[in-house]
Amino acid sequence: MTRHAQKGALLGASGFAILSVLVVGLHISGVLASFDQAAFEWVSAIRTYWLTAFLGMLTFWGGGIALAFVGLFVMLVCFCKGQRAEALVIFLTLLSSFLLNEGMKAYFARPRPTLFHLVELPASFSFPSGHAMVGTAFYLLLAIILHNGLRDKSWSWLIQPAAILLVILIASSRVYLGVHYFSDVICGFSLSMIFYFLSRYALVQWSDRHREASAVLESAR
Repeated sequence: MTRHAQKGALLGASGFAILSVLVVGLHISGVLASFDQAAFEWVSAIRTYWLTAFLGMLTFWGGGIALAFVGLFVMLVCFCKGQRAEALVIFLTLLSSFLLNEGMKAYFARPRPTLFHLVELPASFSFPSGHAMVGTAFYLLLAIILHNGLRDKSWSWLIQPAAILLVILIASSRVYLGVHYFSDVICGFSLSMIFYFLSRYALVQWSDRHREASAVLESAR
């Protein structure tokens, strides 16, 4: 089962790496421009006061301030519970995805959309979306850790679907609010899934080694 999980994580990371390269290439070639326009037209057609208020509130939880505070809190809880590997993986996932996102923004230097924006436009560049890239990896990884820790609860199966819904809504909110293009979000999401699957692989590796070490200590008694 462990080998199957490791192989699945590596395959997932590889698949999304290929997809990310493809999306970046399509962005550079301008192929995705029509999809960006179509996405803005669609969100304009479904816009309501309550949906704007809801997504305007939800988008905060994918931003840097929220991720920094929530990430720090989760790392402290993991560390206090003796889950140091989980705390380290969360830290490395947040840091590496953030640094890559900032580097790509600076390299591509894509201006933010100007067609409309329902919240204040961030000062940073647009491609790829940090909310989709950093937030997705963090919340999906957090869901795995919570699910593993609450496996004995009858409702634990809801954790991962809830996390998937959360990251989809946060990523979609950036297009709905007019602060990102659809292609920004798709690229950010694809890149994020690489970090997510690599983090899962690291956790499975650590769990396997910890189990082997415990078995050796137990047999030596």
